[in-house]
This record gives sequence, structure tokens and C-alpha cells, in this order.
Amino acid sequence: MGWSDYGNTDSDKEQAKYLTDTLEAIKQHMPFVQTVHWFRLLNDESAVTWGGEKEANFGLMRETPDGFTPKEKGKAYYEAAGGKGDLYQFADPAQN
Repeated sequence: MGWSDYGNTDSDKEQAKYLTDTLEAIKQHMPFVQTVHWFRLLNDESAVTWGGEKEANFGLMRETPDGFTPKEKGKAYYEAAGGKGDLYQFADPAQN
């Protein structure tokens, strides 16, 4: 599954709620669903050339020259999946 936030932080925050609500609905009402996969882990800036801003911004994380940082929907996915590691381990410390 996945939604593009078009690079808009307000849209990303809204999608974090959609993601949480969707995963909860699956858990509560769809016991036959065994796995859920997100479309892209990282934004793909190269996709702008063939699909525009929409295609470039499906990622749960942003890739910057200095590392990776989670978007709001990435944080929501991490929490829903029971993540225990450091989401910022590959980020530039100055960006946190």
C-alpha cells in the first residue's frame, strides 16, 4: 500500500493517520491478511522525470545527501510494526 504526499508535510501528517487507521482496521477486521507492505521505503527523486512529484514522494523516509530521515508516515509505520531500533541511525545528527 502507499500514498504519495507530493512532498507536502501536512499531507504526510494526514497520511500517518491514514496508515495507522488502515493497519488497525486490518488487524481488527481482516484476520486473513498476513502481511502489509509499503510501496516505497525511500522517496525516489529520479521518479520525477517520468512520473512527476507524485511518483517521487511515496517514501516512508527522505533521502538527503547526509543520510535518511523518517517522515511522519514512516514514524507511524515504525510504531505500528513494533519497531525497536533507532529510526535516526542513518540520519545526519544535525537534522534531528
